[in-house]
Amino acid sequence: MSLCDELRTHLRTVYAPDVPLEQITDDLDVLHNGVIDSLGVLRLMAWLDQRYDIALSNADVTLDDFRTISSMTALIEREKSAGRHS
Repeated sequence: MSLCDELRTHLRTVYAPDVPLEQITDDLDVLHNGVIDSLGVLRLMAWLDQRYDIALSNADVTLDDFRTISSMTALIEREKSAGRHS
């Protein structure tokens, strides 16, 4: 399973169980479309920290990093390449 597919599955399972998986595209603005809210972003950050062994609390992150699956994937890859492990 690709990183994008794993993120998509997690978002649907935890935050939007009523949304068909195919509607959560890589470029869907999950914040604007109500898939996740600000509290959800905090929960998502904790999950990403644990799942991908990265330390987002030590990184410069913005809400834009959590706006789409594509931006989340870029964030994870950036943090892993920077060596910021939890």
